[in-house]
Amino acid sequence: MLLKPWRNLQEDLKHADQTWLEAFTEFVASAPENVHRVISGVQYHHDCRTAARNDKHNEALPMDDSEGTRHEVDDTELGDGVLEPDVVITEDVVSRLQNAQISPGEMNHALHAIEIAKSAKVFSDIGSTWEVTKGLEAGNATGGDMAQFAEWKAQMHQDVVQQNREDNPPVTTGTNDADTGSVGQLHIPTAPAPPSVIAQHTVQAAGTLLAASPATLKDEQFRAFDIMRWHLNETLSGNDPPPLRMIIYGEGGTGKSKVIQTITEEFIRRGAKHTLVKAAYTGVAASLIDGKTTHTIAAITVKEKDGKTMSDDAKGKLQGLWKHKLYLILDEYSMIGKTHLVRMERNISIGKQGGDGHRPDATWGGINVILCGDLHQFPPVAQGHKEFLFHPSSTGDEGDSDSHIGRRLYEEFNVVVILKQQMRVTDAIWRDMLVHLRTGEVRRRHIKMLRKLVLNQGQSSATVDFSEAPWAGASLVTPRHAVRHLWNENAARKICAETARPLFISIAEDKITKGRNRAEQLTLPERYALECRSKTESRRQRKDLPRKIELAIGMRVLVTENLETDLDLTNGARGEIVDIVLHEQEPAVGTEGVFQLKYLPAYVLVKMDRTRASRLKGLEASVVPVEPASSTMQIKLTTRGGKTIRRTVHRRQFPITPAYAFTDYRSQGQTLPYVIVDIASPPTGTLSLFNLYVALSRSSGRQTIRLLRDFDDELFLQTHDGELTIEDERLEALNTTTRVWWEGMGGPARMITARE
Repeated sequence: MLLKPWRNLQEDLKHADQTWLEAFTEFVASAPENVHRVISGVQYHHDCRTAARNDKHNEALPMDDSEGTRHEVDDTELGDGVLEPDVVITEDVVSRLQNAQISPGEMNHALHAIEIAKSAKVFSDIGSTWEVTKGLEAGNATGGDMAQFAEWKAQMHQDVVQQNREDNPPVTTGTNDADTGSVGQLHIPTAPAPPSVIAQHTVQAAGTLLAASPATLKDEQFRAFDIMRWHLNETLSGNDPPPLRMIIYGEGGTGKSKVIQTITEEFIRRGAKHTLVKAAYTGVAASLIDGKTTHTIAAITVKEKDGKTMSDDAKGKLQGLWKHKLYLILDEYSMIGKTHLVRMERNISIGKQGGDGHRPDATWGGINVILCGDLHQFPPVAQGHKEFLFHPSSTGDEGDSDSHIGRRLYEEFNVVVILKQQMRVTDAIWRDMLVHLRTGEVRRRHIKMLRKLVLNQGQSSATVDFSEAPWAGASLVTPRHAVRHLWNENAARKICAETARPLFISIAEDKITKGRNRAEQLTLPERYALECRSKTESRRQRKDLPRKIELAIGMRVLVTENLETDLDLTNGARGEIVDIVLHEQEPAVGTEGVFQLKYLPAYVLVKMDRTRASRLKGLEASVVPVEPASSTMQIKLTTRGGKTIRRTVHRRQFPITPAYAFTDYRSQGQTLPYVIVDIASPPTGTLSLFNLYVALSRSSGRQTIRLLRDFDDELFLQTHDGELTIEDERLEALNTTTRVWWEGMGGPARMITARE
């Protein structure tokens, strides 16, 4: 039955500037009596059904002192680890659980960090009350807003298609401007080769890198670039050079990423950009080089199991991606474990089958692979030492075939260029400390120098004004998530108080599907089970969308999921909120400083520091819409009869968080203009030399870094594994061999010519 005829939802049922509630109210006000009777009957039916369903729920699950059984579940599961409430479940109990997600030790550690920051005048005690004069900037969504949002999404989809469109035809011959020089075949003398592995099928934003002219590259940088250029020339000329297995190695700040970008420009100049793939393990590292994640380019899923056969559909997509690809650059390769390297090689070999330059007798399907990075930075996270690439495989270990193969794959990389000239660090004393820290040979003089940089230690040299530029924009680097969360909360309140804007609290939308396509809010026991899950499963919980986030216009934010890697909307990408479009039914925003929203906003507009999205209609450049993401979580409950039941919670929340503090792991590969570093001993565990080196090497010198609080001297007196030292020596020997070969190929003459 149609109460009002329509052909177009947006035009016939409501005006563009109306909400659906306003349109319905207007329709009812002018409707005849018979329509009112129909609506009343329909509403009565729904009221009865809702009342009956709620009555069942009230009997099914114990709330306060009631008893009963649990009904309407997704599925059942018998087993251990089941929630068995031994308390009376009330709203207060659930609230206490929500506030106790962080352990007391971690919370005290974080609170101490904030107290130090307040005493150093980084923050002030503003609480949640400040004068709000710009609260009306965030308006409710209208039909026109949602139509515009749909247009933006369509345009961004076209941007992705454009990014992935294959360039045709692929270049197979040299061009007139090829700079081939005097070259010969790639025969680099090395030690006896390891066992072969058969393939198994404008204003520059912080951290943004630009290409350099080859003439301006330093000697080692030019050598790396020239070897790549030589190999590309040979390939485009049809000389079929052997597969390149190359490592561009060096400490942070030696310009590895600059070489990558310059190589990229050479591929573009030669019309061969379509043959190049760039990737890194994390989304933020990939975005810095205009690349993708290793999981994306190799079609590796997080839940992938060993020995699982790739589907025909996945294989077809992978072969479409790699059909014309000939070169792969992997940045920040220290983060890649042996098993992950094997999975990449296996899947990329499958992707190359039938493609240009496919070599079935070679690893990686014949692709030329270049690794870039520094093994003294973070190794694979949450993995044992045997997964580290520099850790030799032990023939006595059983069940580690991928680890053995991964090491052998890594040993194939025999063309090595080590970059030794520091480009980032301009402070000689700071540079001396970093060199010794990287190798695990810190001296007392370095510790004494670092302690002078600790805030509130009585050192006048460490005193800075955090209310004025450039220190007002300093970021915090910390190894602890609790410190990051609390710092971001205080920083968000600081920026809102300074700009007289409200801070919105956005609570996630949690629902459970029951019956056929019927989503309902969680009952009190289900909410209790969800909070218990979050408290006890910390590693999994960090992958969940958060229950609560904070949003404000003008707030710096960080993306927490890979939304669209092709457009640089990746886990770790940063930007600033320029608008918040509230839910159409959101009540009027008050004048209080902190305002909890009743509904999730429709979307937020974020001006990204970098993005490959084209300029969207009606928006400034680099501004993109971000909508709530979705995730699922499993909770377990127990019936009165002892049966275990499991329910799936569907959560919607924005995948962003304030970006005034971030973990040291996320900071790898970035240069931060001004930074505060927290290296105090954590309440549990310890900090490794990897933690210390990555955090401290983000800065260019003592004038741009401060330590939040004091540290344990013993942290700096650790030593690296002997295997890492041995690997450094092996790479140094290969670097010497590569340099001798390059010099014999006329490399120095080409470098002189390029600089004339």
